[in-house]
Amino acid sequence: MPLATAVAAAAVVFVVLFWRLGSTSFWDPDEAHYAETTREMLATGDWWAPYYNEQPFFDKPIFFHQLQSVAMLALGENELGARMVPALAALALVLFTGWLGRRLISPGPGADPLGDPPSAASRDMIGQPSR
Repeated sequence: MPLATAVAAAAVVFVVLFWRLGSTSFWDPDEAHYAETTREMLATGDWWAPYYNEQPFFDKPIFFHQLQSVAMLALGENELGARMVPALAALALVLFTGWLGRRLISPGPGADPLGDPPSAASRDMIGQPSR
């Protein structure tokens, strides 16, 4: 992949996943619930039983809240700390999808995500020109 394409792809991924990550308040009620659950986990020191409004809250796997707790300890009990783990998980998914595309299909479509239109990927998979 040419350097310019790699830089452009990294810039797009950064803007989509990380730009202004902690600058806005929570929009989705679930996002606020998960952040508050993690905040209560930090306040009580109980890393094995999540609570929301002092009631057991097992809506998400405990590992998610533990990872979010680590991020909140490092970045603060704010929107940035609460959103960092999902953003890093999305980045891992993007990287895994690119790796899987290069591995299963070919280096062409997966190696140059900004340079190949979707029709090129389908042409490579099917083996004939797309219409």
